[in-house]
Amino acid sequence: MLKVTQLFIDELDKREYSHRPVEQMKDGSEIVRLSFKLENAKMTVIVVFDPNGRSVGIRCFDFIQIKENQFPQALMCCNTLNAKKRWVKFCIDDDMDIVVADDAVIDEVTAGEEVLELVMRMAAIIDDAYPVINKAIWA
Repeated sequence: MLKVTQLFIDELDKREYSHRPVEQMKDGSEIVRLSFKLENAKMTVIVVFDPNGRSVGIRCFDFIQIKENQFPQALMCCNTLNAKKRWVKFCIDDDMDIVVADDAVIDEVTAGEEVLELVMRMAAIIDDAYPVINKAIWA
């Protein structure tokens, strides 16, 4: 296991956050999945540690799925959120899911705390954005 992945797992375990077992990818990257039930939304966050241990990608794919007729409103809302929010970006993928993403360079010494902080920021932003997006696509 990569040192940065282990530091993140240790941080999760220390704070008693549940997570799925680490997945080893063919390219050497490692994935950790966490689920959250927030005030406004439920989500699964996927944390991908690059094989070199120097960067991480954090994604939430199951945030909101939209219908084709909701695309214009959802896109405008994503653009507005991207202009207002730091730390994450909102986009719409080919499956018509609103995806929330963050990428960061990490330090091997403090990776556990750093990545957990980024995950928690993403969760808070998603929880705030959920009613905003729903209002935009259902208005």
